Order: sequence, then C-alpha cells, then structure tokens
Amino acid sequence: MKRCIATLDVGGGSLHPASRASLEAAASRWDADLVIFTEPLAKCHIWWQKTFAIDHLLQYDHVLQIDADVLIAEDCPSPFPECDPARLGVCRDLQHPNQYRLAGWLSNQTRRWSRYLGLRQPGGRQCVNAGLLLYGPRQLLPWFRLWRAIGRTHDFPAWGLGDQSVLCVLCVNFQFHQLLADRWNQTHANTHWRPDLPSRMARSIYHFCGRRNRSARIELTAWRSANRM
Repeated sequence: MKRCIATLDVGGGSLHPASRASLEAAASRWDADLVIFTEPLAKCHIWWQKTFAIDHLLQYDHVLQIDADVLIAEDCPSPFPECDPARLGVCRDLQHPNQYRLAGWLSNQTRRWSRYLGLRQPGGRQCVNAGLLLYGPRQLLPWFRLWRAIGRTHDFPAWGLGDQSVLCVLCVNFQFHQLLADRWNQTHANTHWRPDLPSRMARSIYHFCGRRNRSARIELTAWRSANRM
C-alpha cells in the first residue's frame, strides 16, 4: 500500500523547521512519502486549498493530510492502521473541558451552513477538526468535491472557519467519517485551553491551531525522544 503525509506550505513560512523535521521523521518511520505543497492549489483562501490537495494525491492508497502547524512525537505510532481508507479519519475539535467554552461559537458557524444546505446542525461538541484528515483519495474524492463545491457557492469564505464548518455539517449528516482518538490531533496545543498537554510529547500529534504563540510553543515542545530525557 502506497502512503503519504501531505501538508500545505504555500509561499513558504507556514511550516516551522521543527514541524518539517517531525514530519520527515514520521514519513521515514511509517514508510510514507512526504508531499509538501508550496504553490497555490486554487484561487481561494488557504483554508479551502486543502480541499484541492486530494486531486494531486490520487496515486496513493492512503493519505494523512495534516496542517503545517503540527508536531509529531518521535515515538508516535503510525495512524494509518487506525482508519479504513474508505472512510475519512478525523478527530474532535474540542477535547478538554477548557475548550468547551468554544462550543457555542462553533455551533454558530455551522448553523448558517446547515440552514443553507437544509441539513441537521451539529452541536458545537460534535464538530471535528479539519487539521488532520486520514483517507483513501480515490474513495473519498467525491466527498472532497462536494465539500469544495459548497464552498464555491459562497466564493470560498474566509469567515467562521468556513471549510471546517462545512465539513462538520457533512460528517454529522452523512456519516462518511470515522472518529479517531484525540491523540492523533491534539488541538489548540498553543493555548491556555490545553493544560493537559505536557511540553514533552509522547506518542501523539500536537496541533498548534491559529497564529497566537504558535512558533514559540512549537520551539518549547520536545518532540524528539532524546529531548524528553
């Protein structure tokens, strides 16, 4: 089975050197190619460009598409066996009680899309995070095309986590996804909402969502085993 880890670093500058090193190490351990997109994939906000990456990954059997603002612990096992390639592997967005205060805001973002599509609205704590997507590209291509087609109806909006909000509505209503354990995408690792995440990583993936404190927290986080002694 041909596998890859894919991420977007359009224009350069999004992928921290430590993040790149952890992705390279993971790809080597997991016998996967590392694909880094540095050129725009479409004329739209970077959030929505991730929905176009799949078109360039159809030669692979299983893809771990991941945001650039992550670190993968050196002892993290491969997530590929955790999900059937025919399903979309995703993690919850809100994982710690400190994050639950965001549930109302997330719910508001999904409400407008649910009404537009005439579909059931997800609750805030049902929302998934679009920063890690594990899938078989040939099997999931129709869903990705639908996802971006919905975004195109509103000119790929950059408000309200547009790409993620649409994905949440689709997952809740059509159940083509598989919910993975939180450790595969530990969200908001750069914020005070995650006091449960130690600076010495172990067997997990940290996602430093948003720009606030991102580089500083990445630099303070030990992802290599030797740095965790």
